[in-house]
Amino acid sequence: MCDGNRRLQVMWTLAGLFLFLGWAGVVYGAEGPAAPTDLRCEYLSNPMGIDVQTPRFSWVLHHTERAQMETAFQVFVASSDDGLGREAGDIWDSGKVDSSESTQVVYAGKPLSSGKTYCWKVRYWDAAGNASPYSRSAVFETGLLARDEWKGQWIEGNLLRKEIALEGRIVRARAYVTALGYYELRINGEKVGRNVMDPAFTTYPKRVLYSTYDVTRRLQSGRNAVGVMLGGGWATLGRRFFDPEVGPYYKAPALLLQVNIELEGGKTVSVVSDGSWKATQGPVVSDSVYDGEVYDARREAPGWDHPGFDDSTWSAAQTTEGSKGILSAQMMPPIRVVDSMAPRSISSPRPGVFVFDMGQNMSGWVELRVQGPAGTPVTLRFAELVYPDGMINRENLGAAKSRDIYTLKGEGL
Repeated sequence: MCDGNRRLQVMWTLAGLFLFLGWAGVVYGAEGPAAPTDLRCEYLSNPMGIDVQTPRFSWVLHHTERAQMETAFQVFVASSDDGLGREAGDIWDSGKVDSSESTQVVYAGKPLSSGKTYCWKVRYWDAAGNASPYSRSAVFETGLLARDEWKGQWIEGNLLRKEIALEGRIVRARAYVTALGYYELRINGEKVGRNVMDPAFTTYPKRVLYSTYDVTRRLQSGRNAVGVMLGGGWATLGRRFFDPEVGPYYKAPALLLQVNIELEGGKTVSVVSDGSWKATQGPVVSDSVYDGEVYDARREAPGWDHPGFDDSTWSAAQTTEGSKGILSAQMMPPIRVVDSMAPRSISSPRPGVFVFDMGQNMSGWVELRVQGPAGTPVTLRFAELVYPDGMINRENLGAAKSRDIYTLKGEGL
């Protein structure tokens, strides 16, 4: 029996080895150095909206032999993928550079322009002087590289909207957007991007981060609506986190936005945040990183982010000084929804009180279906512990209210 098991084990080992060799053959192909992979610019894969004039490149090496190394590399950067296909780089051809570096390789080509897409690829030479095939092409796109290229103004409001008319086919459109607080950008009724809780927290008077979105397919010939919902986030809480005696950075959230649009025929249009926008108090009555959100569904305005919405009762957006700090591209992995979880258990320690145990600490949103008369408040409270009687224990949260209040609009599910 033992010999039989040993023979079976050897058979499985050989089968695994053959599978590995087959996989390796797919990856590496012929003998020698293989094409570099995992090309990154500023540590990101095909980033959009970087604001570095001399970005840094990196790549991963592959070789069929052990104990090999890179002895030289060549990087091409071109204004289009066609240029790379001709093994050229009209923006930068590094030439053969004697170096073992495959990370933090600094761009040294022609000056980069704002809002442009660049293609690049790389090859390397191994210890024997054999050149690898070129990598597959990668891209990086620049954001707005200078502060004076921002044409908009900081504007305040809870719900903000602007309608524009475009004539002809939209060739290319990029939205550059940030906020003092949090924002959600919407165009023609749909949320733009998967990011949430943007921008990332900074010392806002010194630096504010912005994101870049490709909104070419979001826009259409004819009427378009751009809408933004703002929340205070850290900007209206700010220094209280470090010193309760110090006030917030700002009294209200604010938006800075610019959409650069290229139309068929070469015409360009820019939509910027300014006093021509309309503003109103939306359903988010208040929000706080510490205390949670108060949401009144009776204040919802269906269709507010669609063209043709009647905003005659809305007021003009208020311009504000905003931040005079540096505007920097948010070159980091964003916060996004990555999963959904169901409660591990549900209990009712008291009448009208329900405790949902998620089984672990987490950051996210509650999805809850409720119904009742208009004006009925539903309070959600959050904690990490429970008392022996099953009620939540919030003592370790200090003075933070850590709760959401949702007021029903009475229209059913």
